[in-house]
Amino acid sequence: RWFFLHSAHWKIRYLFSIENDEVLARKDLESLLSQKELGMYIGDILELPIEFNSEEIGILRTKLEAERHELTNSYYHETLSEIYTLENEFELAGQSLERAFADGATLENYLTKRTYLLLKSEDYRAVIALATQYTDRLKSFDSEAFIINLQVAAKKLSHPSLNLVALRNLAGLSESDEVKLCAFSILDQYADAKRLMKKQLEKDPGLIKKYRDWPAISAECFPDVIADNRVA
Repeated sequence: RWFFLHSAHWKIRYLFSIENDEVLARKDLESLLSQKELGMYIGDILELPIEFNSEEIGILRTKLEAERHELTNSYYHETLSEIYTLENEFELAGQSLERAFADGATLENYLTKRTYLLLKSEDYRAVIALATQYTDRLKSFDSEAFIINLQVAAKKLSHPSLNLVALRNLAGLSESDEVKLCAFSILDQYADAKRLMKKQLEKDPGLIKKYRDWPAISAECFPDVIADNRVA
């Protein structure tokens, strides 16, 4: 069953991102959502580059609730948080994420996702406060995504925690092109960001959805994109 669901997930992503066939991708998504026992795969489905409509989100929420007793509490609450995020219900998403953390989600995962939600809500001071609250424990992990989110908030507030050296290190040394892209954006190196994003979108046009959702990526970083999300 895992192989079937994994194959279906891959095919939908391929149809949407590479073949640019949203109609067929949505037909396959409809078929996937009709399957039973989807609960533990909903998190993966939510990562597809498709803009989910309210009906599809409703189906995913119903299946998550129906199979809640078969899932860990942390996974259930974290996935529910992702659904709320799709609906732009950032406060509810934050509450679910707090529950996930209380039920065993890792600190790194919690801080990365919590600061993302706070950035989406434009609550930059809360991002700084959260980083301050966990200062001692931050030394135990090295989350580039969390550092990026913190630096976005610091820049917005012209806060002393803005660390240009750390950002330049990420831009030059990170193994993740997406982290480099965000660092370039915060550093106002828009030409570098645009060049890197264009390279990424040529490999996977479906990434445009993720990039548009990221508060760390400024509008100036986007290359010219035509209506069907292809890089011009």
